[in-house]
Amino acid sequence: MWCFKILAVLMNVSKKGGPFIPDDNLWFDLPEEAEDLLEPILEPYGQAPGWYFNKIEFDRQHPPWAIACLDRVYPIAGHIATTRPPDADISFMTYKSIPRPIPSDFVAGVGVLTFFRKSGLQSAADRSPVYQAVCEALSDCSVERRWLALLDPLPKEWLAEVMQGDRELWLSTRKFEDSG
Repeated sequence: MWCFKILAVLMNVSKKGGPFIPDDNLWFDLPEEAEDLLEPILEPYGQAPGWYFNKIEFDRQHPPWAIACLDRVYPIAGHIATTRPPDADISFMTYKSIPRPIPSDFVAGVGVLTFFRKSGLQSAADRSPVYQAVCEALSDCSVERRWLALLDPLPKEWLAEVMQGDRELWLSTRKFEDSG
């Protein structure tokens, strides 16, 4: 497990990996060591560490307190969605490109978790080993800074158990949200 302080810079940059052009989005400056560790994780998904986080459209006024990266994309969206407290300000995304339009039976994998408040992460820590691992990695990290945590692989036995029925669990959360 690794933890890095990152800078959330409010400036105009390209999110496409080309020349810097104005686009009014938030830009994350990652330490070189973090980029080196992320490169083999992101490469199979056609992503580059220097640009991946800058493609995500975070609110400039309220960037995440911490970003946690898993060692790969895991099919545990149902688990993550149903174990996060509703008011914890936790979101997740995959490393893969999401199809457009999004099919109704689409299930995103989980590669990245974002935490907008440390207290939100702490409120989720006892609900899942994933949140617990992130909480342990970031326990000594100040709320005054931004952080990047790179997590170890998830435990295989736990993962095998959680993956059973996760697709259906995820789809059930989507149907509920779509009907409201």
